[in-house]
Amino acid sequence: MKKIWEAVDQFPNWGIYGEKTRDRLRAFLIVLRWTGMRIGDCVQLEDAKIVDGQITIRTTKTGQRVSIPLHPEAQAALKTIKNGNRLYFWSGEGTLKSAVSAWERTMKRLYKICRFRAHCHRCRHNFATELVAKGVPISEVAAVLGNSAKMVEKVYGQWCKGRADALNELVKATW
Repeated sequence: MKKIWEAVDQFPNWGIYGEKTRDRLRAFLIVLRWTGMRIGDCVQLEDAKIVDGQITIRTTKTGQRVSIPLHPEAQAALKTIKNGNRLYFWSGEGTLKSAVSAWERTMKRLYKICRFRAHCHRCRHNFATELVAKGVPISEVAAVLGNSAKMVEKVYGQWCKGRADALNELVKATW
């Protein structure tokens, strides 16, 4: 993640947002990092979905209702890019699919600056594995992500070092 944050500062400030391009990219990444949202859900994030520091959405992919507190860093980042539009990361014009594709291309350009291969779900994976590593039950991580517990176990629970270490300690405790 450190390389990603450094790459944001190197990202070109061009396009319709000009000097605000980096601010928007930084805010987008911060929201992804602290919420574990999918890109499509973040792209269509609107101010009405944030009430008293809590984001409540229905995920596009699964239709699950997700409610999560918004980290203060994310709240501050969103305030810096608010421009009178109800949506933070999309004009609302055109299709959601084209808006998501534009953000995916932006993320690919960012990862190219980082000089490592990554995918658009990187922040979601980091968020989920941090929760699992800190002992948050798989069922609760699933609720936060809008996934099934089975999917979270399969995708995130298997390769989380913190969880593996905790499981090893539990096994050793039975000796």
